[in-house]
This record gives sequence, C-alpha cells and structure tokens, in this order.
Amino acid sequence: MSTAITRFTTDALPAATRMEYLRDSYARVAMAVDLKPLCHDSAFRLDMTVFPLSADAGVTSGLFSPCAFRRSPALAARAGVDAVLLTRFSQPYHFAGGALPLMELAPGDTLVAPMDEAFEHVYPAAGAIRSVWVQRAALRKLLPRMDGRARRLPPSPRLDLLFGYADSVRRDAAFDAPLAGVAAAHLTDLLALALGARGDAAEHARAGGERAARLAALRADVAREYRNPALSVAHLAARHHVSVRYVQRLFEEDGTTFTAFLQGCRLAHVRRLLADPRHARQMVGTLAYEAGFSDLAAFGRLFKRRFGVPPSQVRQEALGRAAHPPAPRQAGG
Repeated sequence: MSTAITRFTTDALPAATRMEYLRDSYARVAMAVDLKPLCHDSAFRLDMTVFPLSADAGVTSGLFSPCAFRRSPALAARAGVDAVLLTRFSQPYHFAGGALPLMELAPGDTLVAPMDEAFEHVYPAAGAIRSVWVQRAALRKLLPRMDGRARRLPPSPRLDLLFGYADSVRRDAAFDAPLAGVAAAHLTDLLALALGARGDAAEHARAGGERAARLAALRADVAREYRNPALSVAHLAARHHVSVRYVQRLFEEDGTTFTAFLQGCRLAHVRRLLADPRHARQMVGTLAYEAGFSDLAAFGRLFKRRFGVPPSQVRQEALGRAAHPPAPRQAGG
C-alpha cells in the first residue's frame, strides 16, 4: 500500500473556470479556507503537493502567487483538525490568529499554529511554502504540557533538522504505508524536541526521530558532495557539528559504512555516464576522477564487484543499444 500523495495545480484547470474551481472546490472544500488572490485572477498560479504520512502527521510543499488564505471560525469548526501546523515560506509574510492581531515572519522563521482556530495568512509576494502538521494527540505523549498558542520560532538547528527531514520524506515519497508511519513518528519526535521536550520523552525522541533525521541529512550531504575527492567522514562530521564516531555509528546502524555509501554514490554516477552514449568520447578514467575517485585500479575493482562487469562492458553495451535500437512495434502486432 502506498501513501495517497495528492497534487493540485492550477495549470491543469481550464482558464475559464480556474478561479471558480480554485476558490470553491479546492480552497473552501478541500482546505477549509477562503482564498483571495493579491494579483489579477488570470495571473494567479498555485501548485501544491500533500503527503499524508499517517493519521498523525504529514508534509506539504508548493508554490503560489501573492494571496491571502483566511479560515473563519465557521470553517475552523467544520475542518475539525486538532493538529499543530509548522510553516516556512521563502518570502516575508503575515499571520494573524488566536490572540495575535498580526505577526510578521521572515524567510527562515517558522510559524507554529493550531489548525483548529480561525486565522489569516497574507503572502504579499509569490514564493515556496513548506509545511509539517502533527496531531496534538500524538504530540501530547511527548509534550504533556504543550503550549497551544500560535507563535513565531526563529531559525534553529532543531527546526532545520525537522524541515530537512521533511524534505527527505518528500524526495522519497514512493514508500509504503508502514514506512510512511515510521516517518510520521520521526516528525512527531522532531517537533517535540523543537518545542522543548524534556526527560525520558526527549531521550525517546532523540533515539528515534533525531537519529533518523541526522542520518537522512548525512546521506543527502554525501549525495550532493560525493564528487569532492576531499570528502571524508571527519569533514562530514564537522559540517554537521557531531563527532566522527557518531557519524560512523549512524551509518553502521543503517547496515553500511560512510565509505561504502560514498563509494556507492560515486560508482552509480560513473555507471550512469557510461550508459549514456552522449559521454562516449570521455575516457573511463576521466569519468572516475570527476566522480571523486583518485585510484583508477581501485575504482575498476570496486566497479566490477558492485555491478558484476567492468566499466568498459557497460559502455560497449550502451553503444550497441544506441547503434541498433529496437524496431518499432507494428500496430496490432
């Protein structure tokens, strides 16, 4: 069973009925808000994707034109969502809700707000939004005295870790329901820590969600930087402000090592290029060096051990397929 990922984009709607459908069916019915564009209706665009991980948590991301979202008391009562919402936006914006008449937020700030109260979000400029929601019932297990007020949280390492993990969840969205439930529990742990969990609850959250989020951040960092020949476990630990042994332990608990994961990224990179006829003129050694390998003999041994064939064979097979593409299928054949 896969998670029910939902994407809504105005680009898929007929221009003549786009705004009517957006205001009535998407905003009021699906999101329980009133939508007011702050630009001409014809110029308004919205593209949102929702990842409901479980009954307890989910993530949302998207882009939209300048607008205001308002949830009236009646719509808040109808929505009936007893959850906490965390939001980051790429541009300055305003929020009003609960006892707060107006709050200004900057990029990097995090808005924490209850979803069962009336509110208004005003986004004067187009931008990108990232949100995480967690049901209060799940949070109360870790935060019995949770503060339910809407408030602004300045940038912090814990919040960066939470949103970084949410990003990794979005990137790996094609997982099954059990894994989605694990990700939801991890987000709950991370939010509890960001909101001040203490004692046994904090230890539980650090062993669960924080460990998973740090491993995801380390893996994502290696996946970005693997072509740097100087990348090492010490370099990675320093970048993430943790000890070398902690990095090593996280990879080991995941069934691998830092070195094996790094080599896997580099080997996969070279194999992709060898299988692409557009890179047929580049020497294998050049591709290996550009991927971060410094020892060509070691690269050849690792490549054959990983893929079962030498690099030259991968290239030859790719060039053969390019020279003799399969014949097109005949209609009705």
